[in-house]
Formats: sequence, structure tokens, C-alpha cells
Amino acid sequence: MPKDISDNLETASLAETNQFRMLITIFLDDQTIYLCANDTGNITFPATGGNVYEAVNIDRSEIQTTMNGQATEERVTLTLSDVDANIAAYVAVFGNKIHNRRCLIQEVDLDYLTDVTDIVTVFDGVMDKLRFKIGTYQVDVIRQLGTYSQEVPYMNYSPTCQWKKFKDSHCKYTGSGTTCDRSLTSCQAYSNVLNFGGHPSIPDEMVIRT
Repeated sequence: MPKDISDNLETASLAETNQFRMLITIFLDDQTIYLCANDTGNITFPATGGNVYEAVNIDRSEIQTTMNGQATEERVTLTLSDVDANIAAYVAVFGNKIHNRRCLIQEVDLDYLTDVTDIVTVFDGVMDKLRFKIGTYQVDVIRQLGTYSQEVPYMNYSPTCQWKKFKDSHCKYTGSGTTCDRSLTSCQAYSNVLNFGGHPSIPDEMVIRT
């Protein structure tokens, strides 16, 4: 179990037996669908005033990790079987709506349904296209962990100051000086070391001898 689970769920996970149940929340454009893997009936969480998760025969695979181009991708397959008439009719008409919609997979313990914090998120991603097999519906839930091509803020790590303009909002020098060579010595002369934008501990040159 993840480290950030509640004390109650941690206690339940260490017990010889427990009653963990999977909750599935599907966020569509026009409604939210709540499902649970529980053979004894629907689950309301939290027990007072919470969402009612409809009991269905649903299972999930282990989390699979693959490389998709330059991004790392995690994937879980949900399988819904023994579908009742109402769900089958909905899937037949609106099944195409689930593509690229968010799907949240969580777990609760039947002994701890009153506190909203007694829930743990197992997987949070978006759904791929729905697949139909004999007697079952399957959908992959996918999340990307990162990509090497994504642009992110960066800075230059150099012994000289990185601020582009003398006396700008980063430099903050307001004295009478008119020039700066971006060195720590100049910044010290201007009594502006607190705003120095360089890293003096980084060597300016690296010499490799063989």
C-alpha cells in the first residue's frame, strides 16, 4: 500500500484478513459514473451523504509500464463482465464517450467507510477506446509519467551572473554605477551580493589531463 494512506487503512492492510474493495469513478462530459467491485452490493462512500458506487463484476490488471516514444507510460486494463441490462444498454449507446475521459481507481475497506480520508488512490489516468469481447467489456486506463521533449524552465549554472540586464528586476541594483562585468567582484563592489545571479562555487573551466 502507498505510504500516504490513512492510519485506518494501514491497520487494515497489516491485518491477516481485510475487506478492501475497488472503486471506479468515470468522469464523462455529461455525468459521472460510480462503480465498485463488491459482491455484496453497492457501496456508499463516505457512508453518510457520499457517492453511491454500483456493484458490478469488474477487475483490473496489474500496472504495466512501457515506453511510448520519449515518454514513460503506465497502463491498467479494466474488465467488466456479467454486465447487467442497464449497463449494457448504456455502453451500446454511449460507449464512444469514454475515450480520453478521466478514470480514477481507488480502494476502500468495508470496515472504514465513514471517514472521507479512509480511501487510497491506486491509479488516475484517461481511458482508451472501449473493446468488446464475448461477455466482457475492456478498456485501458493510461497515464504518462513524463517526456524528454517537454519544455521546462531552466537557468544557467555559471560562476558569472546570469541576469541579462544590469539594474533589472532580478539584479535590483539602484546605485550610481553604470556598468557591470557580471562578476562576483563587481557585485561586491556595488554591495549587491545578496542579488548576485551566479554560482561562484562552480569552476569556470575544467581541465582534463591524461
